[in-house]
Amino acid sequence: MRLNLQILRDELAPLEFSSHLAPGAATRSCTFALPYVPAEPLEEGPVYVAQAGELPEHPAARGVASVICVGEPPAAWRHGNLDVLWCDERAVDARSLLARVTRSFARHDEWERSMRGQLAEEGQPRELELVLEGLLAHRLLDERRIEAASAAFGWAVHDHYLCVSVASVQRGQSQERLGATAASLSALVGQLACVLHGEHLVVVCNLTRAGTDEEGMLRRISGVFVPGLLAVGASTGYADLKNTFYYYNQTLAAARLGSLRAPGEACWRYGDYLLDDMLRRVRLRQIPDALTPTGLLALMEHDRTHGTELTRLLRGYLDRDRNVTRTARDLFLTRSTCIRHLEQVREISGLDLDDADVRLACSVALRLQGR
Repeated sequence: MRLNLQILRDELAPLEFSSHLAPGAATRSCTFALPYVPAEPLEEGPVYVAQAGELPEHPAARGVASVICVGEPPAAWRHGNLDVLWCDERAVDARSLLARVTRSFARHDEWERSMRGQLAEEGQPRELELVLEGLLAHRLLDERRIEAASAAFGWAVHDHYLCVSVASVQRGQSQERLGATAASLSALVGQLACVLHGEHLVVVCNLTRAGTDEEGMLRRISGVFVPGLLAVGASTGYADLKNTFYYYNQTLAAARLGSLRAPGEACWRYGDYLLDDMLRRVRLRQIPDALTPTGLLALMEHDRTHGTELTRLLRGYLDRDRNVTRTARDLFLTRSTCIRHLEQVREISGLDLDDADVRLACSVALRLQGR
């Protein structure tokens, strides 16, 4: 498990930290702890432990540096391209904090070596693990290296794959939970490979080698996933090992959305949340009104002004494939009332609901609007 500030914050409990994390903090990893030395530039990789009074007004850093500070750092440190944690200076001194961070790295290194040793005993080569780590971190790797590492394991780059991510719900118990999960899966090494990435155990399953499909593989491994203790996301299938990064992101989205929609499940599958994730990604980059047809905005404004529910009727009509009878029944309207209100929808919005593209744009926009 590669440590980062998100994981270290849990490791250092009961100390309480405020934080500023630059984008991508969950996938960054830190390698060791260092005391902060004034006037020396910060590098990406180490975790620097500092006293707030030692810090200049503006940080000098190469890459996204990681800093744990005793006392509140200056404003530029709290808003810059850095990962920063800080705690009350009365809670601990910098020297003691550095010792605790160093012990966390040592403990994790020992645990990781032990788990790798167990997987190696079952035949998982270290080179394949390094290649998978690089793919998950979205690093540019030589295709010949990927092919060679796969072939040495009896895999081919264009076999069919499934990616599964596993995280502990209680982060303070990540080591024990993920270690036990990896041990339970180690008998299937060859059909799958395990790698630690951030706070996740990532399981890359070779469906071709296993002689099964997505459903079969999930049935094969799902017995080790305990609801309430582990958060498990599964991707859709894919046919190029080099694309593992994108399907790993599917697993994270599945776990994030699934934990909200179906918290009792042992494993959340991305295919069940594809549309939700598409809409979530769109909302991150654009406001819903800017992606809503003008006529639909006019209809929504009419509802706000007159207290009508024509937008709800339109959503119901589109969701039922424009079947008037089903729409009327499900929305508790008479058929004639439903038809009359649909005419109002057309008059107010000017939308051509006979055009498939218009219907699709309205359906997506209604979901973006939460209608």
